[in-house]
Amino acid sequence: MIFLTIVLTFYCGVNLYIFYHGLQAFSISPIIRKIYIGAFILLAAAFFLGRIIERIKIGIISNTLVWVGSYWLAAMVYFLLLVLLIDLLRLIQHQIPLLPQIFFQNPLKARFYLGIGSLVIVGLVLIVGRINALHPRIRQLELRIDKKIAGAQEFKIALASDLHLGTVVGPRQLQQLIKQVNMVCPDLILIAGDIIDEDPGLLIKKDLGKQLRDLRAPLGVYTVTGNHEYFGGN
Repeated sequence: MIFLTIVLTFYCGVNLYIFYHGLQAFSISPIIRKIYIGAFILLAAAFFLGRIIERIKIGIISNTLVWVGSYWLAAMVYFLLLVLLIDLLRLIQHQIPLLPQIFFQNPLKARFYLGIGSLVIVGLVLIVGRINALHPRIRQLELRIDKKIAGAQEFKIALASDLHLGTVVGPRQLQQLIKQVNMVCPDLILIAGDIIDEDPGLLIKKDLGKQLRDLRAPLGVYTVTGNHEYFGGN
């Protein structure tokens, strides 16, 4: 309960901070203001609503809310960085005028365009992030040790972590990852925690555990649990 209280307090505080700045930007008209308020509340509440509904029944509503909420968690980080930067620039502007006066002739429009610009920047970051997530890359690290390993000159270990299988990462992405790992032909495979996102229900429903059996290594596959397995009660 203490942990949950801290997380919710931090989450609400960050969202209120972003909301306040966004409200200033999108108050250019009553309609835009109402759309912004409604959209922000839905986005901020989506993840938790989805998780609550997920406990009752996994379906299109819970999946959609968790999917939207998961992307909002990422967007929230970048919006926070942007508003902090904007506030820092405002503070500097009070002491050392850097921006031309044209930005202050119509503050309402200036804030609106700044808000639109922020949406575009964060949107592009999320798109690039999604593309990167769909195309995982293999990084090779060579370690030289003085010990002999089972009489072999070389010993290849494949390590993957934070798969977060569930609503956002599904069978297609997992199959692609398994294919890439097997192509490396490792002697040993390690999965370093956070295999599932949270609720194991969706993992079981999609039978993602069966796919993990396709991982191939002569010396086996070893895993450890992470904080998300703990959150899911596993």
